[in-house]
Amino acid sequence: MSQLKWEELKVYRPLPKESLKPAFKDFTAIIAENLLPYGFKKVGRRLIRPSKDLLQVIHIDTRGSWMGTSESFKTEIGLATVYDTDCFVKNYELTGSKKIEHIIPSLKNYHRITQEYKVFAEFYTQTLIEHILPYFSRYSSSTDVLTNRTHFKVGEVSGRDENLILFCELAQHMNQEASAIVSRKLVLARNLSCSDVAIQELERINQYLHANQWDQIDQVLLDYKSQVVKKLKLKTQGD
Repeated sequence: MSQLKWEELKVYRPLPKESLKPAFKDFTAIIAENLLPYGFKKVGRRLIRPSKDLLQVIHIDTRGSWMGTSESFKTEIGLATVYDTDCFVKNYELTGSKKIEHIIPSLKNYHRITQEYKVFAEFYTQTLIEHILPYFSRYSSSTDVLTNRTHFKVGEVSGRDENLILFCELAQHMNQEASAIVSRKLVLARNLSCSDVAIQELERINQYLHANQWDQIDQVLLDYKSQVVKKLKLKTQGD
């Protein structure tokens, strides 16, 4: 690790716009290499670690805006099940998502990338190790999520927690909120004129839930899991 410490810097030098994209790429690569011994794999801008039937995700979001690459980036800390094709196959937004500042109040969610990004990458890695890894240790499986379900607000758009709770319940053969979530997803899919395949898939799960056909739901989950694992090229626990 670098001898220079981020906390000791007094001046941060801006990067020219043309250097932002390669700097972000290098910044993310440094963090990914540092977290590799902890079981994380870099998949795009996401660092993903399998844990039983969950995927623990650190999303270093450097996408910028419609105006182009920005000098700022944000970090989301997310949990998803290994069955969530919405998130990992269809590339929808991350589920079980929390801004890093909600977990580490002393840390702002947005940071600037500067010429000192390599030093910052080392500092940021240490912050993730000290604060985010203990957070993830509380959620190693779908059972842990359901035990602490009050931390994940179903119906809150910003957290996008519905898929997390839905698939955790399906994995544990529970239907406390699953039917209601699927019903809401069906209404939304029809209102948005989603594909017939997507609507039929939700209808099928809804039917299995109402009939308590858990063997059929298990088969659906196995299919979803195979799609996610193939897309992410991950080896999950139990494989």
